[in-house]
Amino acid sequence: MPQSATSTRRLDWLKHQRESTFGELTEMCERAAGEDRDLTDAEQSAVDTRREALTHLDAELATEAELARAQGSYQELMAGIGPTVAHDGPAAPGGSRQVEVYRSAGEYLYDYIASSQHFPGGRDEQARARFESYRANMTTADTPGVLPVPILGPVWTSISSRRPAIEAATIRPLPAGGKTFQRPFVSQHTNVGNQAAEKTALPTQALKVDPKTVTKMTRGGWINLSFQDRDWTDPAILDILVADLAAMYAQDTDDQFTDDLVAGVTQTVPVDTNDAAGWLTAIYEAAAMVAGPDNRMANTIWVSVDVWAKLGALVDTAGRPLFPTVAPGNAMGNIGATDMFQGSVAGLRLAVDGHFAAGTAIIGDNAAVEFYETVGGQVQAVEPSLLGVAIAFYGYMADCIVAPTALVKLTPPAGVVGRSSGRVTTPKAPAEDDEPSPEPEPKPKAPSGKS
Repeated sequence: MPQSATSTRRLDWLKHQRESTFGELTEMCERAAGEDRDLTDAEQSAVDTRREALTHLDAELATEAELARAQGSYQELMAGIGPTVAHDGPAAPGGSRQVEVYRSAGEYLYDYIASSQHFPGGRDEQARARFESYRANMTTADTPGVLPVPILGPVWTSISSRRPAIEAATIRPLPAGGKTFQRPFVSQHTNVGNQAAEKTALPTQALKVDPKTVTKMTRGGWINLSFQDRDWTDPAILDILVADLAAMYAQDTDDQFTDDLVAGVTQTVPVDTNDAAGWLTAIYEAAAMVAGPDNRMANTIWVSVDVWAKLGALVDTAGRPLFPTVAPGNAMGNIGATDMFQGSVAGLRLAVDGHFAAGTAIIGDNAAVEFYETVGGQVQAVEPSLLGVAIAFYGYMADCIVAPTALVKLTPPAGVVGRSSGRVTTPKAPAEDDEPSPEPEPKPKAPSGKS
């Protein structure tokens, strides 16, 4: 690029957009790699969208860079050409002549210096008159038609694609065919015991495998976009729209899953006192119920945001945090206010989700909680007569509590339940073959941004 070439505002904006888009793409891929997993369907859709955006931005950057190089070459070409030949204008007050264009830099410099009140011998009023008639002050108030209004991207949004409650469950592929499918489970095990005496029969009991019927759900949303809005917006509204639909789909499915998880729990343990002793006693009592006679160990605790805050604030008798984040030493876990609510409580993986109703805490084995999903992604149809395009984002989901006895809900003391930050949807009705469960406690409504 020629030395005299300079970057344009358009080129700077495109560079910023590309760096921001590339950073988002890298962050999603590295997060999945850090968690030792593949990208989810929603994440893959977002990654593909950003890769397409990078291709478009690279083409725009090449065009703008070429224009900058051409402008630099032009400036170098015109650098050696002198100013326009000057001529005197009409007479000014005091007998001087108005100068429309100075003939040389020396004339301009003399009038500039001589018009100053600090000029030796006093200000030259004729020089001042010439200089004042030449100078025309111009400000941005004179050029509103050429002042750009920059847009600082990317567009900020409060919607996240994270689904903490689902991420803590066992995620399995959704069968392709049928509206429902069956999940077999062992309802009666065989029997093994002592032989009373030689040649006497060993204990015996038939193995029974029963089905749980799981019903698929279709979740999604759509919008009708005009061609003008699609073609004239910068940043392009289409990419923003699809990303927002994908994020809202993630939040909606997570909201549905939290409702179903709460509805599927049939066992409860009360938290007698709102302190370290009360919570730890209830946690271990619930873990013991999960273990039961089969030695099945709890590994996860799903909690609402207010319960997370309550657990994080627990201290021992000396006032030390029960679950510290800095130099935990012999602590029983760690809970931080950052790192996306991640942590552990008494060895249990912590899953904090804003879609749970206030006061929710569920301990269990995540192998007994299954989530199935197929993300269809973006679909669109053009309406030629209206110059519009209908855009939808959808997916299929289902969930199943395979073993309700592997889950236990903790009930905080009265008056401890705080506010809920999650959205509310109506829980689905349990399938006929599912084990009966009590009605879930209603969630208090809160602003969600969901439309």
